[in-house]
Amino acid sequence: MNVIRLMGGLGNQLFQYAFGRVQEENGISVSYENSWYIGKVRKFPRPYLLGYFDTHVTFSPFLHQPMLSQPVNFTPHLVQTKNVNFDGYWQYLPYFKDILPILRKEFLLKPEFHTEQYNQLKQDILSTNSVSLHIRRGDYLTHKGVFRDLKFEYYYNALKNTDGDLFIFSDDIPWCKEKFKKEYFSRNITFVELTDYLSFELMKHCKMHIISNSTFSYWAAILSGNPTICPQHWLGDKEIDTVELHYPKEWVKTEDYVVY
Repeated sequence: MNVIRLMGGLGNQLFQYAFGRVQEENGISVSYENSWYIGKVRKFPRPYLLGYFDTHVTFSPFLHQPMLSQPVNFTPHLVQTKNVNFDGYWQYLPYFKDILPILRKEFLLKPEFHTEQYNQLKQDILSTNSVSLHIRRGDYLTHKGVFRDLKFEYYYNALKNTDGDLFIFSDDIPWCKEKFKKEYFSRNITFVELTDYLSFELMKHCKMHIISNSTFSYWAAILSGNPTICPQHWLGDKEIDTVELHYPKEWVKTEDYVVY
């Protein structure tokens, strides 16, 4: 049996689950190790969220078997490897691209977690030419040596290539309200202020996406299958950035004006 460590926020949990789900489709038994979420105090805590979705997760501690940390490069044979503990993020599209139909069913928010506000916003999104815009700030501002903070110009220029009502998702809505005003953009703007799993489910229903360099909006766009504008670079240095292994070919890459 393979055991895969779960860690990080929702987007990373989806990557780790998808990595294991591919192995299951290859006939390998898979469980997940969840100690990252238990009894630890973190500056930027992330809750375990897979249970809100129609996923099938079995927990297990790491077993007495080889431990494999994530290689730097895409390593396709790993999804065929048996009896290994896996520790990593597995953020390469080719690992799970072939099982996207399965993931779209399993990454659905369970109906019992829908709220009245969620249902109303979903109706608003489905009834218009909706555009989602996701802005990640938070730890991206305090860990600039690790993450890329996208400048406002990236979002501004991306919006030039879209029409329709704008739905803004962010971990810093007050900042967004200062930057994105209806009178500046001449379009309806809705600031979505729901908990993360509800916001994620809503984002998937938008007809077009402007994502940040964040796994949260990345997964919403991947699962929706709708047109997407993305920053030119992922999280790594430009010299080792392998965008072709992260983004679908049809996504429109826009200058990201990164701040280090």
